[in-house]
Amino acid sequence: AIESRYLSYTAVTKNERELSGVISFETPTSITIKSPGGSEEIVLRNDLVSLTSSGLSLMPEGLEKALDRQSMADLIAYLNAK
Repeated sequence: AIESRYLSYTAVTKNERELSGVISFETPTSITIKSPGGSEEIVLRNDLVSLTSSGLSLMPEGLEKALDRQSMADLIAYLNAK
């Protein structure tokens, strides 16, 4: 199961820009999209053509198989601190 705050979204704006990432902040008039690289961009809702969720996390599929126990524990601790 994936918490909604970790779901990946794609936003397309009226000027045909496409942004992908997680929604890190929302207001009634805007959303803030945080990219996988960590940069954030505010998009006004009235500039959006579409906002769709992939239903997937940004975390790569199968990542847990490549991590040892300590690395997985470190990752979980990091995510819980956010």
